[in-house]
Amino acid sequence: MTKPFQSSRHAALQSPAAVPMQFDVRIWREADGRLCANIPHSVIWHSPDGYDCGYGGSGSADLALNVLNAFVPPGPPLTEEDESERLDEPVKCYRGVCSRFAARYHQDFKWQFIASMDPTGGRIEASTIQAWIAERMRPQQSESPSTQDPIVQVQS
Repeated sequence: MTKPFQSSRHAALQSPAAVPMQFDVRIWREADGRLCANIPHSVIWHSPDGYDCGYGGSGSADLALNVLNAFVPPGPPLTEEDESERLDEPVKCYRGVCSRFAARYHQDFKWQFIASMDPTGGRIEASTIQAWIAERMRPQQSESPSTQDPIVQVQS
């Protein structure tokens, strides 16, 4: 059984997994109202108050960001040899570091999966998340570097 990662303003941020996550995402609400998930709360971009679901706010955005960051974790910083951005390129957030992929697509993921989820929680199958990610990675592999996102590159 995976230990839950509770969402609270005082919870310690967990390091992202070294390898992409391979299991279903489970989200539930405790009796006291706290939202918990079986993924690490490794990064904060929108909501220092923690995760939420069932609406399109900042807690839902951070949950989406952390789900994608678990499935597409950040890699090493870009080097001078890198000719273009990488989807696993690390991006600084308010607190922590996420992958460029997670930074770029978490709002879309939020609206498709997290905002429409029951406010008490739910489950998203790993295969569904992996297919959703694969759909977005295909066009990225042939595109030139994009300027659509105002993301600051992490310097080593």
